[in-house]
Amino acid sequence: AELREASGAVAAASAAVAEAKSEQREGDAPLMAAAAKKGQLVAAFSGDYAAMKRGDVAGAARAVECLMKVCMDFGVDGQIMRSAELALGKAAGERGGFPRLVFGE
Repeated sequence: AELREASGAVAAASAAVAEAKSEQREGDAPLMAAAAKKGQLVAAFSGDYAAMKRGDVAGAARAVECLMKVCMDFGVDGQIMRSAELALGKAAGERGGFPRLVFGE
């Protein structure tokens, strides 16, 4: 009888552990998605954006395209994106008022 009770307790505990692990995965999903999105932003702004900010226009078209995709993925307003796209591809010496504003110069 004790063995049967212990076996039942082990089975119930195992089921509870499985349920808890499942709930943990469900709870972690939004956190993992947010971490992935943060990774996208960090990569875009430490790579492509940083190069454009320095005025490195070699490969600027590709860099602008990549940055615009990230901005679109994050729901940045279309008008802001169109305006920024024009400023982002300019070399540092060619930047006027708005491009300087975009880059925070």
